[in-house]
Amino acid sequence: MVLPGEGLRGIWVGHAIPDEVLATFGSDADVFRHDDGDVFQISYDDLVQPASASRPCQFHFEHGLLKRIEVGPYQKGLLTDAGLRIGSTRDEVLATMGEPSEELRYRGALLNLRDDIDTLRYLTRGIQFAIHDDGRVASFGIFQTRRRD
Repeated sequence: MVLPGEGLRGIWVGHAIPDEVLATFGSDADVFRHDDGDVFQISYDDLVQPASASRPCQFHFEHGLLKRIEVGPYQKGLLTDAGLRIGSTRDEVLATMGEPSEELRYRGALLNLRDDIDTLRYLTRGIQFAIHDDGRVASFGIFQTRRRD
């Protein structure tokens, strides 16, 4: 279960380091480093071998600590504590989470993407949902909560 604003399986946003992620989710990942050697991304997702259904596809780091967890289209086995998952509908997200802090709209033609994506971002809850143009969750990300100003 993925906890918005927190993480999963003892890997907490804002606290976990790369070695902990690799120990928990496996060393069969692509590890991306800055020139100074610091890890900025661990990816279990590539075009040849999609990430498993039960572990996030990407972990992003800043200054050595986990900043964001990404759950992508292949992770159908992961769900939030409220039961939202890949494939949930926009209406289910809104009914469960309420109105987002902000909504971002990405139009495919502008980004050289095939489809349009709307992102529903819940800053005070630490989660965002990318909604595909078919009205379903294509991915979601977990980050530290932010206070409303």
